[in-house]
Amino acid sequence: MEDSEPGISRRPSIYYRPISPNDLDRLEQIHRDIFPIKYESEFFQSVVNGVGIVSWAAVDRSRPDGYSDELIGFVTAKFVLAKESEIDDLIGYDSSQGEETLIYILTH
Repeated sequence: MEDSEPGISRRPSIYYRPISPNDLDRLEQIHRDIFPIKYESEFFQSVVNGVGIVSWAAVDRSRPDGYSDELIGFVTAKFVLAKESEIDDLIGYDSSQGEETLIYILTH
């Protein structure tokens, strides 16, 4: 069976890689397109430079040359101490017990 549109793969090959400074413009564009909240430029700089934020880029390796490493999705997260989070308000967790570390997903 042939594709209805030539040059478009029906099976994307999604891979994840660390976000890099080269992703800055595309990351900001995706955020503007899908999130109603405007993020400050410092947030994006922290994401692409890995300052306090863990970030991964999703890329579709089946795209034509020149676009196979372009950011199509992402996840950003940070580690926080449970006692410094608001989790106790959310689920009744007693954050004063121990030094548990949580991962907080910022955007995806």
